[in-house]
Amino acid sequence: MLLCACGARSGLELWSSLAGAGGEAQLGGATGKSGAGGGDSSGGDGSGGATVNGGADTGGALATGGGGASGGAAAAGSGALGGSGGGVACPGGGSVEVCNGIDDDCDGEIDEDLPLEIVDGPIVVRNDEGSTAVGSSGSCISCAWAWHPQLIAPQDQLGVVWYLGIDGGHEQPSGFGRPLSWELEPQGAVSSLGPQFWLEALRRGDTVMRGSLLALVQRVGASDRASFAFVASDFKASDSIPLPGCTGPSAGFSVAALLPGLMSCVMDNVFRLFVVDEQQARVVTSFEQDVQAPGSPVMYSGSAVGALNGGRGLVAFPIVHPSGNGNLLWTLEIAAAGPPLAVPRRQALEGTSAPVFDALIARPGGYLLLGHEGFGAPTPGRFTAVLDLEGQRVGAVAHYDQGFTGYDEASVIRVGTGSVVAGTAADGILIEQLDSTGGLIRQQLLRVPAYSASSLLFAHGHLYLAYAESPDFTIAANRILVARMSCAR
Repeated sequence: MLLCACGARSGLELWSSLAGAGGEAQLGGATGKSGAGGGDSSGGDGSGGATVNGGADTGGALATGGGGASGGAAAAGSGALGGSGGGVACPGGGSVEVCNGIDDDCDGEIDEDLPLEIVDGPIVVRNDEGSTAVGSSGSCISCAWAWHPQLIAPQDQLGVVWYLGIDGGHEQPSGFGRPLSWELEPQGAVSSLGPQFWLEALRRGDTVMRGSLLALVQRVGASDRASFAFVASDFKASDSIPLPGCTGPSAGFSVAALLPGLMSCVMDNVFRLFVVDEQQARVVTSFEQDVQAPGSPVMYSGSAVGALNGGRGLVAFPIVHPSGNGNLLWTLEIAAAGPPLAVPRRQALEGTSAPVFDALIARPGGYLLLGHEGFGAPTPGRFTAVLDLEGQRVGAVAHYDQGFTGYDEASVIRVGTGSVVAGTAADGILIEQLDSTGGLIRQQLLRVPAYSASSLLFAHGHLYLAYAESPDFTIAANRILVARMSCAR
């Protein structure tokens, strides 16, 4: 189904497929088929047809392109990521997954591991609603700018949350959201999430009770505090709870929602892991580990990432040397409930200059680490590394998208046996499908003026993408849009 087809603007090709024949993705004349650990990825051609949708509140027309797909068994300890959402029971008896809205292979997910294309939207979720300029000095350019939209689904209620810029010394409540149906129909108006002053690093996590956990930075007086808040299905946020020992100007780069009910931050060369309670809205317990490389100064890049594989998990964090050489991968085995199970492991992260970790994905026998080169890196690009269950790297770090200019921020989500990456760049949002080893299967470019990191959510057999458009760097507001992707049916 396509939303709103009045006054379609044909000729605006937002989607540009970068996939070559045989499923070998091409970028800048280079073929991308290599993955961490030497894994191979291949697939057939997809549909080359174009679906056009435009008019009011759609964000523009779009055209879809083809590419390859990967398949296979579900990753160990994966559970149902998004999956069927409690929908249709598995009728396929373990057959091969095909694009039919059914869980054919009985792994708890619908239509995974198949080529994706937009089927609905993009629709506009926010035009110019909300502002934090009330009572400001009158010169707050960013008080109407929306940053870091996050797709959430508390108790299976889809929606988007974001924050606006604030005027220091004249702060106003800055968190906003809007619920949607799974068919991208607005279920209410844009509304405030509460009285808090949020800024920086809005990241989505989950709770053990199927709620949504947000990692964020809250301004309290003159202090910026790494904090967390819970969002219920009515899209009202709890009070923001600060994480002890996580206050300072770098709080936004250090806070993360790792696993259901687990938060983390890195401050003053110490990694702090927090177990949080949704019902009581508090930190239950915490654990600390030193991340200082012996005899070496430390400069941090991004926040930690984590994943569960069976009854245990792994946390990973980059330790960046000031010179850009000698960067390290820091890993820690943890129990599903949070306590560390072993001493931290440090190992070389060759070929990186300013690594930022985007995600850690469970796979059979271990994990797949995905990251990109951060701000100031001499060569933009992405990298992957395969880790075993103890966090030991297996094989070399694999690099791809090298030289893709303007690469800024990325979001990653596991879908089926592989993962999907949405990278914000100068030309738009680059959507990549990877196999379980990090092998590049398919690339598509959404040509939109995107700003800050986008957000991905896989549920009910669809991949949802939310992004903010670039502001014009005046007092004008910027829009937030959401699209729904699916396999070609």
